[in-house]
Amino acid sequence: MNELNEITPDISVRKTGKRDQWIIEIKNPGKTIAAAIKLNARDKNTKAFILPAFFSDGYFNLLPGENRKIELCLPDNPPSFDIVAEGYNIKN
Repeated sequence: MNELNEITPDISVRKTGKRDQWIIEIKNPGKTIAAAIKLNARDKNTKAFILPAFFSDGYFNLLPGENRKIELCLPDNPPSFDIVAEGYNIKN
């Protein structure tokens, strides 16, 4: 595990038809597994965590080339935000 290459996942976010829900699509473009990924929503300006943030999936792995859709619920009228992926071999 300590010798896994670092991965920078591709992440896109789109609004659903519901007022407080988004769909996050995350893909592993690398040639090795992306291990123990956890997503967070952060304010674009302050970089503070936006809480509460409810993701449909917690810690997960992505095989090379694999993608996943995750639902996100945030409080009403959240500030402008970024989705940040953290994990065992995720490049920050």
